[in-house]
Amino acid sequence: MAPDWIKEIRRDNLSGAAELAKRAARGLAEWAPGRARDEIVAVLRALIAAQPRMAPMLHLAAAVLAKPGEAAAACEEYIARLEAAAQAVAERAATLVEEGDVVATHSRSSSVLAALRYAWAQGKRFSVYLTESRPMAEGVRLAGELAAAGIAVKLFVDAGLSLIVSEARVVLVGADAITGDGVINKIGTWPLALAARERAVPVYALASTDKFVPSDYELPAELPRDPAEVYASPPAGVWVVNYYFEATPLDLFHAVVTELGSMAPEDVRGRLGALRLPVELRG
Repeated sequence: MAPDWIKEIRRDNLSGAAELAKRAARGLAEWAPGRARDEIVAVLRALIAAQPRMAPMLHLAAAVLAKPGEAAAACEEYIARLEAAAQAVAERAATLVEEGDVVATHSRSSSVLAALRYAWAQGKRFSVYLTESRPMAEGVRLAGELAAAGIAVKLFVDAGLSLIVSEARVVLVGADAITGDGVINKIGTWPLALAARERAVPVYALASTDKFVPSDYELPAELPRDPAEVYASPPAGVWVVNYYFEATPLDLFHAVVTELGSMAPEDVRGRLGALRLPVELRG
């Protein structure tokens, strides 16, 4: 039976991939000491299954499996690495924001939030256009966080995706995972990227390399979410389709901003091809 902290991670449909990975690392650090390797492998597989489309879980599991006798230390090292990478991504992405810009985004990304806060702290003054991001309204939450930092925000309904790039100079979005198929982010990212391409506005994904999915791991198909989040009591004959994520093709992005620098789509594909998952975690 999976520990309670894994069950909580499974139920969480609001936190981002990096946030959940840090929570998972803290849970593992407390649980793993003194456990046998086969127990650790079983729990790592349960952790991946809890959020199978979030790449940092794969990298956390691989880090722990590399030091099964020192799992707590491996978890602390992983958290430190995630935090350092997040800071580096924020600093690099902040250079993409210039004085007087309109920055467009969709949903809520902790990486985008950190980058915008960092740019603001540097004295740059800009505004942000973003969408509400239904059904969970992550964009509404981000709007409040940006406003609390003093940043001017325009919040649009999701159908206004094309409008948020009408005045934007740059689009910044986050990612839960990056695969050869594209950047996995909140549904609506693909039409936003298409609208940005039509207006020649560059689109950047902000993601540490722990968001990169090893080439020998296939992300499972996303299951439909609770229909009641969209329509509480639909009439007979109405089938509600509620998905949270989609893969936006890499070629729609100018670059992926990582802790190692900005990577063009072809560089991302090369790195993905070189990544491998430990054999015990495959399948």
